[in-house]
Amino acid sequence: MKSLRAMLAPYIRRVIRRKKIANYETYRKVLEGKVGLEIGGPSDFFSTGYPLPIYPIVVSLDGCNFSSTTVWEGTIQSKIYRCEGSHGRGRQFIADATNLSFSEDERYDFFLSCHSLEHIANPIKALKEWLRILKSGGVVVLVVPHRDGHFDTGRPVTILEHMLMDYSKDVQEGDVQHLQEIVAFHDFKLDKRFASCGNLINLLEKNSEHRMMHHHVFDPPTVIRLLDHVHLQIVSVDLVKPYNIVCMAQKMMDGAYPDNTRYFYPNVNDCKDVQFIFG
Repeated sequence: MKSLRAMLAPYIRRVIRRKKIANYETYRKVLEGKVGLEIGGPSDFFSTGYPLPIYPIVVSLDGCNFSSTTVWEGTIQSKIYRCEGSHGRGRQFIADATNLSFSEDERYDFFLSCHSLEHIANPIKALKEWLRILKSGGVVVLVVPHRDGHFDTGRPVTILEHMLMDYSKDVQEGDVQHLQEIVAFHDFKLDKRFASCGNLINLLEKNSEHRMMHHHVFDPPTVIRLLDHVHLQIVSVDLVKPYNIVCMAQKMMDGAYPDNTRYFYPNVNDCKDVQFIFG
């Protein structure tokens, strides 16, 4: 049976294969020649011919998936993380994104995560764990789906206070508190994977096994507030068709606090520091 990634590959290539994002050089200057870890990859988004080609410019990249068998990748048989440009230099780890105990502190120069954070029930816990093994001055490159134009379009955006509550309760990956909301507002016209609502419910009820649930729904202000809360200095925020919010944020040196004031406009859509290239 084909993995979900293989089945969706032709569609993904059609909708996101395009020129680099407008400020690609900002990302390249920070990431070129560095060593990193990707959560939930590999991701076409970071490949040559896609908006943010990071794979070809880094020295090495490890990967982390929650299971050796996933809906997206099928069965992961190799201990080598295989992505464009890796040349066998990266290791594949099997671990939850909230518990990266395979790594010592401050091991990596950067983190990559593309359309993974929304699948994590406790995003603040995950980000704090990523920061533990990120070097001071290192960066996180985060891509999450924008609620607008996505099959979550009918759902309310998740507020930071909700994610803080999940963190305080130590919510685990089997959590299904959002199941009824998803069922009520899921846009099946924008998601052709499910023939019926029943198919979706059956899968989401076993979310601890499949991890397909979108626990949280994002827009740019939510992402900015989340990254600021975990004391990351935002470097860049971009929107990329068809529904991608792309952020790069830096871990502060020596426990300093970030200054993300310029991103906290009353309406972030008016912020000159956000590169909007949505259609």
